[in-house]
Amino acid sequence: MDKRYEAARTIRANVKIAGLNRSQEYLGEDYAHSNEDWAVKLQEAGAPFAWIAYSFGDIPMWELHAGAVVGEGTVHVGLHCHKDAKPEYVRVVREVGEQFGSFHDSDKAREYQYNKDFNQYTEEDLREIGKVLGNVYVAMQSGLRQRGLIS
Repeated sequence: MDKRYEAARTIRANVKIAGLNRSQEYLGEDYAHSNEDWAVKLQEAGAPFAWIAYSFGDIPMWELHAGAVVGEGTVHVGLHCHKDAKPEYVRVVREVGEQFGSFHDSDKAREYQYNKDFNQYTEEDLREIGKVLGNVYVAMQSGLRQRGLIS
């Protein structure tokens, strides 16, 4: 099994979000060979599938999510908002994202991203990254609720 998928699963096991409905959790490896339109577009763009993502309320995950993407020796944790998302989602992502990460415009994923990068990681680091991802999710959830964008 690809070590990046194992790392994504370790991060997933360490994300603690009170009240999270598991239907809001997405593991990239489950979509690496999917025929769903969005997954096919990512496959065609050569995007990686070693990731974990969490959606917010009724907002589709592909429009807005908090997530972690595992690369070769790196992990990017942050907020990812599709370039075609509602402008109010983009505004909240910018406001919350600037508090913890740096901006990245991803052409492969067609997303605006604010990421905190971990350039190397151990098993212990992956557990800590899971906690960071949980904190990022809670901060974004709070921002969306304050603006009445989710209940």
